[in-house]
Amino acid sequence: AWVQLAYGAHHDAITGSESDQVYLDLLTGWRDAWDLGVAARDNALTLLSSVVDGSIVVWNSLAHNRTDVVTARLSEPLGRGCRVLDADGVEVSALVEHDGRSVTWLARDVPSLGWRAYRLVAADAGSGWKPLPGNEIANEHYRLTVDPSRGGAVASLVELAGGTELIAPGRFGNELAVYDEYSAHPRSGEGPWHLVPKGPVAGSTASAAESVQAHRGPLGQRVVVRGSIGDTVRYTQTLTLWDGIARVDCQTTIDEFTDADKLLRLRWPCPVPGALP
Repeated sequence: AWVQLAYGAHHDAITGSESDQVYLDLLTGWRDAWDLGVAARDNALTLLSSVVDGSIVVWNSLAHNRTDVVTARLSEPLGRGCRVLDADGVEVSALVEHDGRSVTWLARDVPSLGWRAYRLVAADAGSGWKPLPGNEIANEHYRLTVDPSRGGAVASLVELAGGTELIAPGRFGNELAVYDEYSAHPRSGEGPWHLVPKGPVAGSTASAAESVQAHRGPLGQRVVVRGSIGDTVRYTQTLTLWDGIARVDCQTTIDEFTDADKLLRLRWPCPVPGALP
């Protein structure tokens, strides 16, 4: 695995933000390194987990204790729902999705280089996401607001501890932008693999979102946005605030892309003092 990573560490790969073809050429080697590393890790954790009493063992490889969400994906559901019990038999709140095949909960204070064990037991019903009115979600750390009239982009993200607005004034976060590109480098003529935008730019904030729906679940809140940029891009964006976690989870899925020589970017205009563009 390290041989593959070292082979892919030449200057084109390190500074390849200008050249997507370099990444395409190196994907096979990087996938090989990933597969080798994952196999070694999984085999080791399977052996270690076999001596821990619990149906699910959550490991923490970091040098500090960690609290974070954990998702177990089951090939077959235990029942219509699922309950999660910690090592002391205390039930913890769980989010059950995909007909019981996905169970998510908050693993608290998993020790550094250690583990916590949990048991999953069948239940008559599970708790999932329920519709929430409005375009705002929040937890104890952040308050996030999207604007349906601007493609569902983030109009406000406030850090509640200091009341700080993290989105630049007059701008929108989580915005998708489509740039026209040259089919080949306009000066060096080295081929079509360079990322050389020529403009203009079409953004997701130029039109209203197709749908915006907030949800509340047993572990937090989320908002799901669906929209399009002209006839080129259709997208789904999910922003989640988990209770107890000082992080905004963002997922963007490109459902359809029907063009060529286009560069797709996602923009978060955060006013960081002293930062360069």
